[in-house]
Amino acid sequence: MKKTVVIASILLILAGCKVEITTPVNISELNNNTKKIVESQLDVEVASCNDFKDSRKESESLIEAKSSISKIFPKAEFIECYREQFDNKAAFKIPVTVGSKDGDISIYHISSSNSNYVAISENLQNKIKEFKKKSFDKIEPSITILLKNDTDVEQSVAVYSAYINGNGFPLGTLTLKEGNVISIKLSDASIDSIMKRNTSLFMVNLIDE
Repeated sequence: MKKTVVIASILLILAGCKVEITTPVNISELNNNTKKIVESQLDVEVASCNDFKDSRKESESLIEAKSSISKIFPKAEFIECYREQFDNKAAFKIPVTVGSKDGDISIYHISSSNSNYVAISENLQNKIKEFKKKSFDKIEPSITILLKNDTDVEQSVAVYSAYINGNGFPLGTLTLKEGNVISIKLSDASIDSIMKRNTSLFMVNLIDE
């Protein structure tokens, strides 16, 4: 039994620490360059939600996840631990800045080029590096933007190196009708750019000539 537990622990370490961030973004708020703090969901994969000896207690992996997230994101609020298919996930609420580049995680627009970016601050970058030094886990982040056209006109955009509604596109152009919502999940290449250079282009607004 002990041998099985040890093997399972090693496999979990090798698998890494999957961190998923999902942020709702309105096009009007992104384009007007006015800072807004939006509530985003951060999901962290854990080995289990409950202690295997006493299900009334939290598992060690959940306790560790709550401790680690509170150090990286001091304003994080724990929501719940849940099971999705074969994965156990600890869910948190974290603040993300939209329309400005002065948050730990920012989604912002540059008017001169009609380009939209995701960025992380130097402060957050340093916290992640410090976590990597002290932990066996490799952080495997993913970022998903739930983009809503809340304006009264259609919006044409070009999305770069991302998954649009689950479909991979190195470059995908589409038109969002009023009220439409699309899921934009950044690719590994975009995440790598954010982790190494603190920012990555993910979308350009297209203007009809």
